[in-house]
Amino acid sequence: MVEFKIFSQNKNLLKQIVLHFVFIYFSLFIVNDVFNRIVTTLNIPNSYYNDFLSWLADNVFNIALVSSNSLKGNIDSSQHFITLFCCFALAILFSIIWTFLNIDNEKNNTIYYWLKLLFRFYLGIILVNYGLVKLFYLQFPEPSLSRLVKTFGNSSPMGLAWTFLGYSKGYNIFMGIAEVMAILLLFRRTLTFGLIITFFVTLNVMVINYSFDVPLKIVTTHLMLITLFLLSHDIKKIFIFFFTTKRVSLKLVRRPEALNNIYLYRIGAFAKISIMVIIIVLAGFKLRNRNMILEGQFSKTKFYGIYDVITYKKNNSPISASNISGTMWKYLVMEYNGRTEVINNKGDERLFHSEIDSLKNTLILVDINKTSDTLKLFYEMPDEKSIIFHGQIENDSVVIVCNILKKSDFILINRGFNLVSEEPFYK
Repeated sequence: MVEFKIFSQNKNLLKQIVLHFVFIYFSLFIVNDVFNRIVTTLNIPNSYYNDFLSWLADNVFNIALVSSNSLKGNIDSSQHFITLFCCFALAILFSIIWTFLNIDNEKNNTIYYWLKLLFRFYLGIILVNYGLVKLFYLQFPEPSLSRLVKTFGNSSPMGLAWTFLGYSKGYNIFMGIAEVMAILLLFRRTLTFGLIITFFVTLNVMVINYSFDVPLKIVTTHLMLITLFLLSHDIKKIFIFFFTTKRVSLKLVRRPEALNNIYLYRIGAFAKISIMVIIIVLAGFKLRNRNMILEGQFSKTKFYGIYDVITYKKNNSPISASNISGTMWKYLVMEYNGRTEVINNKGDERLFHSEIDSLKNTLILVDINKTSDTLKLFYEMPDEKSIIFHGQIENDSVVIVCNILKKSDFILINRGFNLVSEEPFYK
């Protein structure tokens, strides 16, 4: 009997330590993540924070951080993993101290309530934000012209994933709706249903990130773990509901007595309404931002197209795939105003600021990395499907004959949806 009591006490002690560790670790992670998002969005300098991480990396882990800006965009950098180590170490230390302060069960219930509140609001707001980005076709845009002329073999796994996901606008909308459903997490009565949807959404995103080497593994793994933690409260009853014939009902996490005050209840209701309004405003802002992007720096140029090099003459000597005496241009990609991408026969890419004068029939290209490197080419268009450039490149006279390709010239783009297919179309 004494042994059982000791075992029971040890089990309860371990449970408290785990609860406190989860609370502290994930609270630190969420605070750090929100802090980084705010700093990145508002472009606020955080040199002290980065300097501390650099010092820690150098003196404790004996590694040199690549850049103090590597926290930007939730990249899985060394800084992020060092930050996780700090969160983990602090959580272990403070969870043990907290546990031995002898917190009673009532206070543990209060801790659990606030933990769930923090988790579900963080998870809901983050996923709704991700969903809105997909709904407005911002995260995975349709394949660009330069992407269409690159081979699968020379694509990065992430580039391949982005092309696949961005190809279908309908699939983007589907993913966006699934993630926006996380708004159900903001309400206790719809929490469990929302968590079931969120579980499959976060699982899918996490698997994609791991499978296609997307550098967002840390944040998506934590979103998945938070979802599992929230779902664990009702996991037994969910199992009974789906796999047995027994009756089952869900119980809400008991609200702390201090929150039963009518005024605090109204404050909570007002906070939820405010978050809903913010989400609607955020949706409008993202839609406006999308339109500004499409009408601004990503507006299509009048010379929109892929210029496929058919003949490339350098100093009156033709260069071809079978007779290469040097590098030659393979594609000129003109998609957006003021930007031209040049891809040579070796697969090297160069991005230029471009200026086209349709009256003088000139194309001026300024290397985006070397502004002193400027090319001036003259052009003529015998017909709508071809163009001829001539001028000088690196002190050599060149004549470049190109066919003009549009997106509709690619099978991937013009195939479209087919309800009836007599045979699978696979290339």
